[in-house]
Amino acid sequence: HMFRASLVALNRYASISPVTGMTMRSFECHTTPEIEQLLTRSVAAFESFRRTSYDERAVMCNNMAKLLDERAPDLAVAVTEEMGKPLKQAIGEIRKCATVFKHFAEHGASMLKSEVIATDAKRSFVHYEPIGPIFGIFPWNFPYWQVMRFAGPTLMAGNVLVMKHAPNVPQCALAMEQLFLDAGFPKDVVINVFATNDQAANIIRDKRIKGVTLTGSTAAGAKVASIAGSVVKKCVLELGGSDPFIVLKDADMKLGVETAVNARLQNA
Repeated sequence: HMFRASLVALNRYASISPVTGMTMRSFECHTTPEIEQLLTRSVAAFESFRRTSYDERAVMCNNMAKLLDERAPDLAVAVTEEMGKPLKQAIGEIRKCATVFKHFAEHGASMLKSEVIATDAKRSFVHYEPIGPIFGIFPWNFPYWQVMRFAGPTLMAGNVLVMKHAPNVPQCALAMEQLFLDAGFPKDVVINVFATNDQAANIIRDKRIKGVTLTGSTAAGAKVASIAGSVVKKCVLELGGSDPFIVLKDADMKLGVETAVNARLQNA
């Protein structure tokens, strides 16, 4: 966590080995003009992608699922190198992501089907339409899952993504951006941005961004919600914490210890 905090202060993203503390690779944050161009590209991609059919999007999602399954052993290496998760768990996380794309490829169209509602009016119905570029802010603990569980349904609905990942998993972020292209999603439908916290705040405020989601701390969520609220913009937040683990007197102590250790260390 110390490495991550220092990276934010230095306005850069870097792969720092949790084992040795050595920097393997680093990346400068995008400049303000670069972010301006990035958002313009995202809007242009949306205007085209929104016109694709559910069937076309389902093909892309199924392609993504296949690539996640096939490439999991290779993709997992960067996960382990950057955030320290055991390789077996990293592979499992990435293959779990494939199930998201399979699910929404199969069920997305029916979920988004227009629904006629009986009212006193001549005709009433609920209709779903894509809204535009969505900004996602993600943590390092599950570098693939946090992005993919958001990306699957969002893309199937016809929106496009701008993602800001944690500053200590930049190679995972770049690999995901390329993976979407390899799966057949059009260029700029998913765009990675290396942004500072101040730049991220400005991206949330930008009129071209139509919604924001964050997985992170309660403190970070409060800031994102405050900024989004100030411009009346929809946001979805998953805010974490550490719940107490209570072992009662009549519990199986051996099982309690094993469960506690696994719960605390399964992703570290």
